[in-house]
Amino acid sequence: QHYFSQMNIADQHRFSAYLLTSISHAAAPLVDYDDPIERKKKKQYLNLGMQESIRLNDRYNQMIFHSRLVSYYLDAEDNKDQAVMHLDQAIQIGHDMDIREFNPLNLYLKKGDVLQKQGKFPEAERLVFKCISILLDRDVDDPTILQIDDFAQRNDIYYVNALLQAANLYKNEYAENQRLKHGRLARHFYHLSAQLFHIYYQKGTY
Repeated sequence: QHYFSQMNIADQHRFSAYLLTSISHAAAPLVDYDDPIERKKKKQYLNLGMQESIRLNDRYNQMIFHSRLVSYYLDAEDNKDQAVMHLDQAIQIGHDMDIREFNPLNLYLKKGDVLQKQGKFPEAERLVFKCISILLDRDVDDPTILQIDDFAQRNDIYYVNALLQAANLYKNEYAENQRLKHGRLARHFYHLSAQLFHIYYQKGTY
């Protein structure tokens, strides 16, 4: 970072991704949250990455560090309010940048997971519907309308993971209230993810 700061501002903007990626990589292995020193170091790196991405006006990496801070606040501090705040910031940047389709899906479903754990399942489920609406390009109110044929041009691991996120959300809600409807929806999304993974595996690009 010291040498980077000696560059003129135009070059700093030009090469911002190198600095921000290195900060992200430095933070990545710091996952022993029972160690207060390691936990503090992780937060320092993430905050530094956020500050530098804002200073350098690197919107994509701002979104990345918001997403990293979501995981930090959930796993290290169990602070769901801060996690949701960073998710909302990441989602807004995603809207502004018109990022690839699977990125907002991941963010919406991650937020849905947090909301479900906060006891806000109706809000969480609305985000599942929103994701399906993005995929089908129309409003929906029934998750089972999503079928494997809707992924004909989306046989990618990112969509497999999105389906697993949706399945886990319904599974967690079923574990709490034992409503058969939620158990069936969890099974629906697990089945879709398994089907899509099979197609993805056959591509041989994993």
